[in-house]
Formats: sequence, C-alpha cells, structure tokens
Amino acid sequence: MPDGINHGGTTKFSFFNRNEADDSTRGRDITLMESWIGKLSDSDVIECSSTSDHPRVVDGSVNKDYWLPDAVTSLNGFDQLFVSWLRGADESGCGYRARPFKTIGHACAERSTQNVVIFSGHYEENIISVNSFKMELIGHRCDNSVVRSIDVTSGKSLISVENGDLIISAFTLIHDSSISASGSLLSANGNSIMKFEGCEIRSESESQAQPFSRSLIEAKGESTTIIDNCLFKHIYMENIPLISMESVNNVAFSKSVFDSIVRKSGNGSLVEVTVDEGEKLSLVDLRIRDCSCLDGNGGALMVKMNDGSEVEIGNKRSNEFGSGFEQCKADQGESERGVGGGIMIDCSAGGKAFDFGNINFTGNQAVYGKNVFVAATELEELCSRSKFGFFLDENSQNELMGFEESEIGAAIPLVLFWK
Repeated sequence: MPDGINHGGTTKFSFFNRNEADDSTRGRDITLMESWIGKLSDSDVIECSSTSDHPRVVDGSVNKDYWLPDAVTSLNGFDQLFVSWLRGADESGCGYRARPFKTIGHACAERSTQNVVIFSGHYEENIISVNSFKMELIGHRCDNSVVRSIDVTSGKSLISVENGDLIISAFTLIHDSSISASGSLLSANGNSIMKFEGCEIRSESESQAQPFSRSLIEAKGESTTIIDNCLFKHIYMENIPLISMESVNNVAFSKSVFDSIVRKSGNGSLVEVTVDEGEKLSLVDLRIRDCSCLDGNGGALMVKMNDGSEVEIGNKRSNEFGSGFEQCKADQGESERGVGGGIMIDCSAGGKAFDFGNINFTGNQAVYGKNVFVAATELEELCSRSKFGFFLDENSQNELMGFEESEIGAAIPLVLFWK
C-alpha cells in the first residue's frame, strides 16, 4: 500500500486508506479529499481512526471536521481509475490503488463503464482516445497536474475525442513538437464536447527551431470545444493557426490568455476562420500578447465574413477593458502581406455585421493597420464609428486602416469614414 498510512492516529498526508488489511474502498488519495474541502495547508493532518467509518482532517487545535463520502469507485456516476506513471503498469488486473495503470490511455482502453474520472498527477502519454464515453481529468494545480506527450504516433492526436465528452480542469498539457510527428495535441470530432477549465497549454520547448505542422486544437464535425480561463503560451506554428475549426460553432472562448504564439507563414496565429451565413463568432474577455504572423495578415486573428454572418470581438456591454491585444505583429516577410497587427477582418464576400467592444490595444505592429485592418468592397458604408467601441488616437491614422476591393494595396485610414 502507499506510504503515509497510520491507523488509530494522525499522519502527514500523501495517500491514505482506512483499512489496509482488506484494501477497503473507503480510502481516498489527497487530491480527491481536496476536491471536497479545498486546498489543505502544510499543517493539516489526516486522522484515520480505527473506530471511525470515515477519515477526517484535523488542524492542530482546530478540528475542521470534514467527513468524506464512503464510495471510492463511484463518484457521481463515474468510475475512478488509479493511474501512476512512476509505479503503475499497463497490465491486466491493474487500475486500482494498489496496482495502478501506468498511462491514462491504457486506463481508457480498459475501462469497464461509460464514465471515467482521473485525478491530479504527472502523466506521460502517447495516445488517449475518448470514444463514445465521458472522461474527466480533475487536477489540483497546474504545476502538479501534468499531461505530457511522448512518442505520439505519426499523424495522430495526443488526445482524441470521438462522439464522447472530455473535461480537463487545472492541468498543464505539454506537447513536444520534436516528437509529435505532425500530430495535434487535442482533436474533437463527431458529436463531442471537449472542455478546458483553468488549464495551461504549452510547448515542451520555447525554441522556434521545430514548429508544429498541425494545429494544437482541432475541432471538427458537430463537436464543441469550450476554452475557459486557460493560458496558452510559447507555441510556434508552421503554416497553420493554433486552433482550427470547421465552423465557428465548434469553439467557444472566454477569460483566457494567449501569450507568445507565433505562426511562421499564413494569416492569423491563433485563429483563421470563415464565418458563414447565420453564424456568429464571439470572442470576449481574451488577453492576447506577443502573438504574431511572420509572413501574413492578422497577427493574432484572421476572420473572413460571408454575407449574413456576425462577428463580435470584445464586449460592448462592459465598461471595462476585458479584452486586449498587446505587442502583436503582422510582418510582411517575403510577401506583400503584413496588415492588421492585432486583427484582420475580411468583409469582401459581403459580411457587414461586425462589432468591436471595449478592447485595449498596446504596442501592436503592422505595415498597415497596426491594430485592426478591414478589407471590404465599400469601406464608407461599412466603417461607422459605432462599430469600433474602443479608444483610438485619431491622430495616429495607422492604428486602424483598410482597403477597398477596387483599390487593392491602397490602404485608407478608417477614421476618414467615421460619421
């Protein structure tokens, strides 16, 4: 059994089990305990009384009196599978506390029910397939809850969801471009839901020597990917964006930070998307900094609007700057690109219904339109002041520019059309 067991007394916590003799299912590891009562301090101890049915937490002179539920293998309809990279084995008969699996991928393949929950830990994986079932990875803090890619099969995703549901909270997901063999980090397809809450997603290395050749997140089919309160940082892409989606309905963003995302060539380092008739793209409360295209337009975002589509960036309903673009860049490279340091909106296919909310632009760079660039057939008709709900120094005409289809290459300051 794991270390840290002390019946009839108290012990500093690591793992614990009420009844070591018969491997009672009353035991819980510390991350599960914290999922009920919150973070434990270093002074907290676990009391496992030989006469009590439940372990509880005590703190010196103050008895916190937290009692834990009885069932270990059934948590809100989920099966808990124990996984340990250090001491586990991907063998038949494993998966419980005394004999954990080694990888999450194998645990998924060997599950006995439709629902699986796995708690905080360090995991090194090559393939995790969530096919027609639901899995939750419940972390504690991103620094001690880690999934790292190793030896990903060529062309495959580290984590793939097909007609299933995946929820990952408070984990760090690390993808290694040197061994990822053109595989994405996460992909969702079919009627799937993939949700990330409070996660950090980054590359194994900050070097730009080995860019990713596939988007780290791929959302296809009828799938939905929800990104909430997450941090993406230090990711270098080849000629594709960080996040690819077949439809704007595939991905929903909120309260997230994108830091140091670079695209070697092409438009939009984070997102390059076409919004079709009847669709709405909403990007609210995003902080984007140091994101760039080395040879392309739209340093962070490239959005093409078809007739009948809607785009909302920022939040006009808030008086605070919830969204920001800082030190983003669209570079000309070897082409005639390099417009829209933060955002490029292409309305040349008839799109008109776009709005920019309260956005803070700081230190962005581009050949034309260092913050925003708009392409349209009739700029005067499209670019009224009411569409741009952010502060703009009207004396700096390169902050916001555009061109009309009939005048390709002739960039025009959009403030000239404001009424």
